[in-house]
Amino acid sequence: MPDLPRSTSMATGAFDLNWDAGGDWCRPGALWGNTSWTTEELCLSFLDAVTLEFGCPAASAWSLDPVSQSLLLVGLHGIERADLKTFTLRCSDNLSGVAVSRKRISRFPNLREVTGDGRSFCHLHLAEAMGLTGMLSVPVLNTINLNQVLLVVNLFAAGGELPPPESESRLYFLAARLASAVEACLHERCIRYANRLPIVLGKAQKWSQDRLCGAVARLIKEAVCCDAVAIYLESVDRRRLDLAGSADPNHLYQRMTRTDVSAMRSWQRNREVLYVDLDQGAQAAPGKGHRDSDEVVSGACVPLQALSGQSRGVIQCLNRCHHVSQGALRPFTYDDVAVIEAIGRSFSPQLEILQAEQRRIESLNRLAHELRVPVVAFRAALERVRNECQANGYKFQFDHFEEMGTYCDVMNRLLKELDIMRRGPQRIPLNPQPTYLLRQIIAPACRFVRPLLLEAGFDRNAISYSGLTNIPDLYVDRGLMTQVVFNLLDNAIKYYQGDATAFAIKIEGGESPDGYELLFRDHGIGVEPGDEQIIFDSGVRGRNAHHYDVAGEGIGLWLARAIVRRHGGDLFLRNKSSPTEFVLSLPSSLELDPPPDDLAVDD
Repeated sequence: MPDLPRSTSMATGAFDLNWDAGGDWCRPGALWGNTSWTTEELCLSFLDAVTLEFGCPAASAWSLDPVSQSLLLVGLHGIERADLKTFTLRCSDNLSGVAVSRKRISRFPNLREVTGDGRSFCHLHLAEAMGLTGMLSVPVLNTINLNQVLLVVNLFAAGGELPPPESESRLYFLAARLASAVEACLHERCIRYANRLPIVLGKAQKWSQDRLCGAVARLIKEAVCCDAVAIYLESVDRRRLDLAGSADPNHLYQRMTRTDVSAMRSWQRNREVLYVDLDQGAQAAPGKGHRDSDEVVSGACVPLQALSGQSRGVIQCLNRCHHVSQGALRPFTYDDVAVIEAIGRSFSPQLEILQAEQRRIESLNRLAHELRVPVVAFRAALERVRNECQANGYKFQFDHFEEMGTYCDVMNRLLKELDIMRRGPQRIPLNPQPTYLLRQIIAPACRFVRPLLLEAGFDRNAISYSGLTNIPDLYVDRGLMTQVVFNLLDNAIKYYQGDATAFAIKIEGGESPDGYELLFRDHGIGVEPGDEQIIFDSGVRGRNAHHYDVAGEGIGLWLARAIVRRHGGDLFLRNKSSPTEFVLSLPSSLELDPPPDDLAVDD
């Protein structure tokens, strides 16, 4: 089948579809050997065939929106889309709505007459220009439920008679053919794209909300051939919608004002919303930037449902064009809704995971807030006690204030780690400044882990370092880089299982081909073969950690590497055991300039 643009009509013969064929061609897999056609493409082919057979100069096909009881344009024959003043027809106002209500062919010999219930033909300007005199409306019914109208096909006469009444049986036959073809192709499209989603999501290297929702948005954009797609998820408190991912190459959502209203309505009612807005530009909100005053927008909002069927977000699709070329606009139909819903249902299991992750992050937010207050209060009280002791000449045998201050620093380090865990390392802003690694990074980190050394029964001076004086000042975030060193030292302490008196950590600094390296060497339990890479993944721990029953959440190395990569460097395992060696590398460019703000992090 040729790859034809969907906004243009297809000439007669563009498809070799025999609408009069017998047999069971309408079954999936037997529909002319191809079930990948869209409803628009099928309708255009159908209009070509029926206008030729019945000698009609023009015809149109409209899809029914059963929620709003309106008809949405699908295809035209003999009429230019740019000549239409609207792409939607209200069934209660337009002649075509009669066929929807009656569910049988309706004849209108005079397009200028108004029915008894006030319905009229809304395109009289076309009737005048083209000499159209009458219209025959043919409902296309669901093959399973004959009370459901899928489409309405309008055949027009120009200066002559409409097809005679005896031709109606033939039209019913052809309409049933069209219904079968539409249902077969739509069924195949839904299955095809729903089955593709797990494959698309499986290609994501890391699972995060923006990556997964972005992948879903891109697949939907391809499936319904629209300009932009956005995925909104409800907040943890279920009071608002937050943008979770999008496929919007032209930044269409930044210029729309009706986006939130339609999405909210779809989410709150747990129902799809279709609309064509011809006056979008007139609704430009102040402070939102420039918008074209002649913009035409078509939108579709479909609830993103959990496995329970409750609405947990919204999938919103948009098409746009200018009034001067509004004939190119393609309104969304219920066929698009069916495809979007199929992809959404396929995404429901991953949606449950994302919502659980949102709840986890919210819990971490509350925990970080609750912990930060007492830590600050404790440090303030400690300083008051220190000052009072100094003022009154009180002295202790040991420097308890230094020890308690160190524990406060450790708690602040853990709170910093908690903050990065909940926000993600790529969202933590860097505060790089020229830093002497030995005095401002290594020494403080060694001081922070001293309570951990004493608790494990190790010598407080078990950490030694060399070669660091040769490393120049580098632009790094001191707090974050201290967190990296702290995590590496903390791991070495936790994973040591030998004689406490033999415990030692060596830190060696030196140059590398691309910059500078810090080597961390210890003689702990090491890393099992095959675990060299996965130990850097979030929430993943090496097998040795489970063998020796060492507590942990699999966060430390993931966090440390993400921070180092934010600086343009890397953290990797050089030797997995006897001794275990981790290498922290930093580029030489940090001597002169801070790391770029937009540096990508594979988290």
